[in-house]
Amino acid sequence: MANLIGDSLSKANGAATEFKNKIQETGHMLASSAQDLRQPAAAISSGFASAASDSMKYSRDYVKENPAKGVAIAAATGLVAGSLLTMMMSGRKN
Repeated sequence: MANLIGDSLSKANGAATEFKNKIQETGHMLASSAQDLRQPAAAISSGFASAASDSMKYSRDYVKENPAKGVAIAAATGLVAGSLLTMMMSGRKN
């Protein structure tokens, strides 16, 4: 009986060790994959920031050259955004 329990515990210990090793291996693979993704993500983020900065500069220049159109565009954008928010909020109440 003691031999049977010892064998069972030994098998369980071996399975637990194997499982732990697989978990560690998977963790190392995930860490490596995350490291590989950092550079492309940084490049995309940098490109997005640059495009946003360029768009902001273009918008400021446009409004300086066309102040009346700038105010009209801002008012129309606010009206559309307010209408969409009102529709979304009224839909939630029902």
